[in-house]
Amino acid sequence: MFLASFPLFRGISGLVTDVRKFMEEVETLGANGFGKVTAGISEQGVRAGEASHRTILRSQVGRIVIFALAVIQSTTCVSAFSICMPQEGASVAPSPEGTDIVRHVNGLIIIAKPVGGILGVRLPSLDSVTIRKSDSGLLPVHSLSGPDELGRIAFIENDMLNGRHSLKVIQVDGGNEKTVFQAEGDALWSNAVGRHLALERRTGQVALVAAVRPALLKTADAYLMEGKLQVWGLENRERLPVEASALDGPICWFPDGKRVAYTALIAPSEAESLLRSHLDVNESFAGKTLGWTKVPCVHVLDVETGKSRALHVGERPVVSPDGRFILLSDFELQWRILDIESNRSRGCHSPGVVYPGAIAVVDANTVLYWALPTDGIASPSTQHSSSDSGKKKLRALKLLNLRNENFQTVVPVVDPKHAVSFGIRAQTTK
Repeated sequence: MFLASFPLFRGISGLVTDVRKFMEEVETLGANGFGKVTAGISEQGVRAGEASHRTILRSQVGRIVIFALAVIQSTTCVSAFSICMPQEGASVAPSPEGTDIVRHVNGLIIIAKPVGGILGVRLPSLDSVTIRKSDSGLLPVHSLSGPDELGRIAFIENDMLNGRHSLKVIQVDGGNEKTVFQAEGDALWSNAVGRHLALERRTGQVALVAAVRPALLKTADAYLMEGKLQVWGLENRERLPVEASALDGPICWFPDGKRVAYTALIAPSEAESLLRSHLDVNESFAGKTLGWTKVPCVHVLDVETGKSRALHVGERPVVSPDGRFILLSDFELQWRILDIESNRSRGCHSPGVVYPGAIAVVDANTVLYWALPTDGIASPSTQHSSSDSGKKKLRALKLLNLRNENFQTVVPVVDPKHAVSFGIRAQTTK
């Protein structure tokens, strides 16, 4: 697994990958594009700084200082932490691949592209379309979700230099871009909003995690961010009167449009009780987190009543389109499938999976997920390398058939820093 697969280094890897992206954009744009590059660094996630940092960034000299410090930080972080971390394992997924999985899937993959762009990939045709043009003077896309059944995509646009962020919506044909709300707080330096969105496919409601702060777990070997789960309406541009504490991780709607799956922390005793109800005695899952003072657990929130309940120890829930099961994982990227009706769960093998893992359950038997390139298939590397571990292979997006564990690549090259989402119904795009 690559660096971000290990929980202790998720925050650090966000810094390192952002610095690399910053360097790549400096190379591309040159000195005259420096102001644009500085805005572009907020595309993903350097997790540091508050108002004083933003003040420095408003000056050209300050931008240069920050850039120099970031380069130094990127070098020292990788060197120091790679000494104590497990070495990267397999660099490819096993072969051969399936060839006919994608032809059963109808939808649109959307990918955030720097700076400010959104790219679409149609399934099953695999045709790519530009929804929002990159490097056209737009602010960075921090996170995104969709499309829904009306062809809408929700996304957070981040304005780092002015210390604010906006929830916006755009059609898959690139038209009718609107602002749902604008709020104070930079999504990057102030963590005013998390990295994940969930657009309900019919009602136009968007779930997000706001006011994100470090979760203070003394015994944890992971850097977790925690905030408040909120729900907003695209149509009335109002926030629903419900809220729940949640980790900044994937959020997923049930098909009834009334319930949201998310991850929150629970007591170890409650976690052990839940695991006993879900695992056989010879099964291992979520073992690394049971010794923490609080344990990540998938929850469900009823947005009408405001009531929530714990479902299964683990994180990163994705709900099947029919609402019958949830796919979730632990911090070692082991997958389990929780049957909602029976409350039984079972393990699931995911060939070549890498962090952040599953993206969406696209139909009753198929999952879209982040993966290593398949053995025998060439994959380019990042332009820049760390001081000790060399260049990293770019990742792939694959479909997995849950019945027979066959898989097929649908997007062969994706930068792991870029946000990705999937909508079941793809509308006509330009």
